[in-house]
Amino acid sequence: MAPNHKVSVLLAAVCLFGIYLVGAQAMSVGGPKDISNFPNSVEIDELANFAVDQYKSRQNSIAVITFSKVLSAKEQVVQGKMYYFTIEVMENGVPKNYDAKVWVKPWEGYKELESFLPSAPSHYDSAVDSDAKSGDCYEKSEIAT
Repeated sequence: MAPNHKVSVLLAAVCLFGIYLVGAQAMSVGGPKDISNFPNSVEIDELANFAVDQYKSRQNSIAVITFSKVLSAKEQVVQGKMYYFTIEVMENGVPKNYDAKVWVKPWEGYKELESFLPSAPSHYDSAVDSDAKSGDCYEKSEIAT
């Protein structure tokens, strides 16, 4: 019986290891994950700049908007990658924060701005700065193609 017991223990260990690997893989896809090295990433800055440029090209505004910096970045594995950014821009010389969503499918050469909305105000923002005007947002569904 000792050899059968060793086989059973070995089989159980292999099964547990397999369950661990499947669980680890399942955790790597799904919801958005923080990008820890975004402050030093040229790719992230380029995607955030793309979001600002696309937003500007879709607006009928005389506001001067320029990219300043990425405040936070997340990515989600979808059919490609969905990037979620909080971006600081200078709007007519005043810093403002926006939340942007960019979908990238590199194998197709596809890159699309999905949304660009004013960030939710923090308790540090003044009431004047947190007022969002109707022209301050872009969601893909609002634009006729």
